[in-house]
Amino acid sequence: MNEQLLSLSGALLAATGAQTELAASHVRLFKSTLVPTPATVLADFVTAEADFDGYPVGGIVATTFADPILDPAGGYSIGSPAIQFETDPAEATPNLIGGWFQVTSGGDLYGYTLFGDPQPMQVPGQGLPINFRWAFPTG
Repeated sequence: MNEQLLSLSGALLAATGAQTELAASHVRLFKSTLVPTPATVLADFVTAEADFDGYPVGGIVATTFADPILDPAGGYSIGSPAIQFETDPAEATPNLIGGWFQVTSGGDLYGYTLFGDPQPMQVPGQGLPINFRWAFPTG
């Protein structure tokens, strides 16, 4: 079986391309009723999208990504400042959040994170900070 691996320069190229592609992308939450796989399509994420009081329709825009860095795990990675989701301080339609997904500014599903344990967004004023990075390993 053939094995294809990125070189360091290839990982940097992929990370730089993603940094550009993800500018002005949207980070959105999905309920724990969805258990996505790599074959899950955007429509499935949208159907399971969070709807707690205070959730911004369409998620939160990730406006900036840091320049690619040489990642200690190998290859390169890019990250964005923390994004904070919050329930309305006056009321809260309860949701149990299974993870988040990211949609490019062009409307394409880029990727997702499935939380190890679903996160509650159930009481007024509750928050869910998300710190994320995308990795482009060399193998």
